[in-house]
Amino acid sequence: MNPVIEFGRQHLETVLLLDALVGGSGFYGKPTKRQLADCFAFGEEYLIENSPLYTDPRLIEIRKRADSGLDTTELRRKLALDTEEDPLVMVSDLVNIAAELPAGYQRDVRLDQARSLRIVAMIATNDLGVTRHKLNYKEALFAITGVEPLLIPTDVHVNQYRLQTFQQMGVTGSDTDSLAEAARRWREEVGFLSKSEMGIAYRDASQLVLEILKKHKLLPQSAELNVDILHHAPFMGFFAYGNKEGEVYGETCMVESDTKCVFDVINTALHEVGGHYLLHALWHKYARNTGDLYGAVGAMACNQAVVNEGYANTARKLFRDDLTHIFKNMRVGGLEKMSDKELETNLYISANLEYLSMMALGYMAARYFHARDITAEQMEQEYIALGVDPHRAKSRVEHMTQSKSMLKPFCYYGPSYFPGMAVVSDLADKLPALSVINLAGDSRGPPSLSTLDALRKDFSLST
Repeated sequence: MNPVIEFGRQHLETVLLLDALVGGSGFYGKPTKRQLADCFAFGEEYLIENSPLYTDPRLIEIRKRADSGLDTTELRRKLALDTEEDPLVMVSDLVNIAAELPAGYQRDVRLDQARSLRIVAMIATNDLGVTRHKLNYKEALFAITGVEPLLIPTDVHVNQYRLQTFQQMGVTGSDTDSLAEAARRWREEVGFLSKSEMGIAYRDASQLVLEILKKHKLLPQSAELNVDILHHAPFMGFFAYGNKEGEVYGETCMVESDTKCVFDVINTALHEVGGHYLLHALWHKYARNTGDLYGAVGAMACNQAVVNEGYANTARKLFRDDLTHIFKNMRVGGLEKMSDKELETNLYISANLEYLSMMALGYMAARYFHARDITAEQMEQEYIALGVDPHRAKSRVEHMTQSKSMLKPFCYYGPSYFPGMAVVSDLADKLPALSVINLAGDSRGPPSLSTLDALRKDFSLST
């Protein structure tokens, strides 16, 4: 068997087993209940016919209970103890398959992914009390991202970016000033959206971004998108790819709020649709063309997720030339009253507040898990000082410090958002947008963060 194809099949089974061990609801479970397995592009019939673990009664029961919000601890512990496949051995086998590939791009990508799943396996078995691996945050960050020097924001990075954001707002800020009040005043000047207006704005913005992707033939004309507005959820928004029929299909939501302006909503739509939908559709296309299941699987809390979040947080730059289409077709937000310069400046401010918010995740994770110099209460206040909405700050701290599983706090919040953003955003500053998009999914398949970072470094040296 072609070793690339073999890796894809083994990768699917590994993700399914690890997802069950961390209590996930599976590829087609409720997005709020998913843990590691995020999406599968070829549909459920393919899994039923070809995946031994997808049809394993033990995994089916765990997925069903997890999707219903029921406790799965004992089922998962039993699976970890009596499974025919030791998860740590399974991941080691995956690493070995990747290592046997001919040296080059596809080998590097798959090694990065397999090594990141090793950390997931360690956490899954630790959480269940089956193993007692000592987890070092910096070592884990390297294993998940595959990039050195480690992409951890420092005090200098955070403070410099805070001051730059103040300047973009046209106000004077000091090292000790909070962005919270400045951000609130800016949003007030732009105009807060009511909860009903916010829902209209997110539906409009999401569909307009979808139109942009189709215009550039990055999605087929048949691609569908369902947009929903939630009253409550432990996150600001989400994107879920694919359906049980294996179609090019996306679902996105945003939690209703009356503390946002229209630019915040547009940036979220660009992130969820312009970033996540784009990447999954490109990987789906590669998988259809090659039969490589690696492109059909989307997983969180691992190297794939780092790349995914990097593109999502850079979508504003990738589609900067298409923003007029969004501005001219929004039904709410008062955009028609703004000059082109005001539109550009306000979107830039909103995007930079979000960039700083994502930077803060990596900053706080490293302080909490490695330096251990911050408490939960201090973390919440520092988030707010960096311009994070108080409700969002509280939710972040709870998920970082009080989670029953270490998976997302340790493998996702800090490792995914800032490292991916730092690399892809820098590429977008140096290369044409289409070139960066092509790097996300060409004929060689999905990239890893280290393959993207190598290009970024090569380009920097050549200039």
